[in-house]
Amino acid sequence: DGVTPLHLACAHGNADLVGELITKKARVGQIQKDGTTTMMIAAARGDVKIMDMLRRKGASINRRNDKNM
Repeated sequence: DGVTPLHLACAHGNADLVGELITKKARVGQIQKDGTTTMMIAAARGDVKIMDMLRRKGASINRRNDKNM
């Protein structure tokens, strides 16, 4: 399904873990099989802190997934 530890950390709003995973070179642009990205997950939660962390590391803000998010 393409879910990574970074996707899960974003889904749970764990900014500390997101930061640690990014530091360890987690791919911020990794896409799940349905097209969902880490940025979409953070945005769905309204988690501006994580969204900013992802954006600063190059995550796209313009992608859409199969759910038209």
